[in-house]
Amino acid sequence: MGKRGMLVMCLNDCTVYESAAAAAACVGVNKSTMSRHLSGKQPTVKGKEYVYIDPMDRWNPERLQEIQREEFRRRHGIFIF
Repeated sequence: MGKRGMLVMCLNDCTVYESAAAAAACVGVNKSTMSRHLSGKQPTVKGKEYVYIDPMDRWNPERLQEIQREEFRRRHGIFIF
């Protein structure tokens, strides 16, 4: 269940990747591992968490931090300021 045209962001460091395949290659795993994580079937990939983001958010650092805070809160109940 890929999302064409969507970018992938690492929640741990806010690095943005062009695709799930690009994120997987940078981390050193295969695309199916990254896809399982992005679909919610696997909690982390090598200890990091990733999420799809809208391409329009890429150049907005405030929005990226907002996405990061929202996802950590949703996944772990952790508040990041």
